[in-house]
Amino acid sequence: MQLSDEVVIVDIQDLLDIGGTDIHNGVAAANWVDMALCDRILFVVEVGPTWNAADQLDTLTEQGYWIPPTVWTGGTVFIVGGGPSVKDLDLSFMEKKHVIGVNDSFLLGEWVDVCFFGDFPWLAKHSEKLAAWAGLRVTSQPKAHGIPGIHSIRRREQRGFGPPHQLGWYKNSGAASVCLAVRMGAAKIVLVGFDMKLSKEGDSNWHPNNLTLNNAETYCRFCYNFECLRLDLSHAHPKVQIFNANPDSGLEIFPKLTYNEACHDL
Repeated sequence: MQLSDEVVIVDIQDLLDIGGTDIHNGVAAANWVDMALCDRILFVVEVGPTWNAADQLDTLTEQGYWIPPTVWTGGTVFIVGGGPSVKDLDLSFMEKKHVIGVNDSFLLGEWVDVCFFGDFPWLAKHSEKLAAWAGLRVTSQPKAHGIPGIHSIRRREQRGFGPPHQLGWYKNSGAASVCLAVRMGAAKIVLVGFDMKLSKEGDSNWHPNNLTLNNAETYCRFCYNFECLRLDLSHAHPKVQIFNANPDSGLEIFPKLTYNEACHDL
């Protein structure tokens, strides 16, 4: 399928037809750009003279790791976390936005585009509801790799962004969701419900499905890992902007604005 003079979509079977049993012969004149896994594996490639990415092909075809397509290039992506402040927001403002829901936030509505989770106990508790949900299900949890219907990205435990089939973990699903938004092309990222502290009532989440009980030490650790992410992002993707849409959040390292400002001004 020709998308432009430079970009084409190539079916893996077409590559085999061109190159015989050696896939690399079939794509020797292409520059790798992006890939999505469907019923049949598709590669989006840019025509060019110097493509040489055998290791990436082997990883994708033999190990089945997903590379997020850059479908949100230059766009604004909202990431909804679990903070109790979410209960006070008019969520209808996000219905026409690009949205990643972290963990239970996929339950907020069909307008959430992507559900990202990083913990296997969470999947065990939510597997039936997640299977019935129509959006894109993404994880970097190694134990979930290979489960039908879930797009699995190799978890990168060390800091930094690494190659396209890896996703920075930074020790929590919210930070990993930021890395996912960057992988999908976001130019601006808005954090919603990243409160990083308990509510006045002592709640740690907008929902009752708590697998663990957060405390001041937990939030301090989260904030430290977000600072690591911010520093790494400033080197790898310096043009990406992150905003915190909760002026009362304990996460202080990103510019803050109100939720209404984020929905209407970004």
